[in-house]
Amino acid sequence: KKDCVNAKTKLQNLEYKDRFVKTQWCNNSKQAFDTVIEIKAKYREEFLTDLTRKISALNIKMISLNTKILDDEIYASITLSIKNAEHLKFIIDNLLRIKDIISVKKV
Repeated sequence: KKDCVNAKTKLQNLEYKDRFVKTQWCNNSKQAFDTVIEIKAKYREEFLTDLTRKISALNIKMISLNTKILDDEIYASITLSIKNAEHLKFIIDNLLRIKDIISVKKV
């Protein structure tokens, strides 16, 4: 990553210049990749139903779903198949609209 302190230092040294490769997200690729997101929400009986319905309504392939309830909160780790960074942002924005969601983040 360009903003990495170690990378910035090494980029200034000509000895390391050839070891860096410029990259970017490919937004027109048809190939999907798996990514993990973590969700924190207030616990309620219908939460998992709402979560899985939203993922299904967005036509997103869910690879795995693990949950844990602690006190009055539910924590979910979900592996999803996504297309690119824009698709991930779209998914996160939509999941944040589910009632009682506290946070959604990519791991």
